Amino acid sequence: MVGPRPFRGLHHAGRTRQIFLAEAQSPRGAYVFLTVFGPESSLGLVRLYFEELVQGLAAAAPPVEALTGPALAEHFERDLNRNLAVLFGRA
Repeated sequence: MVGPRPFRGLHHAGRTRQIFLAEAQSPRGAYVFLTVFGPESSLGLVRLYFEELVQGLAAAAPPVEALTGPALAEHFERDLNRNLAVLFGRA
């Protein structure tokens, strides 16, 4: 959040190139996109294509699978201790 409004993107107009930085949420997590464009494009056009890209990402993302088994393997602690001992030369 920037002030009372959520952060929607950052635009910087340089002498020869402009940049647009924005976050895109998808079912698989967040992505940050940096778009560099020249004077032949407008910020409005870049935002329009960015919104289409975000919608396309959300539609193309595979569904998040629910975990059905235990979060840790049955012998996780034993295997961890054995591997740490090998790593530090105590095995």
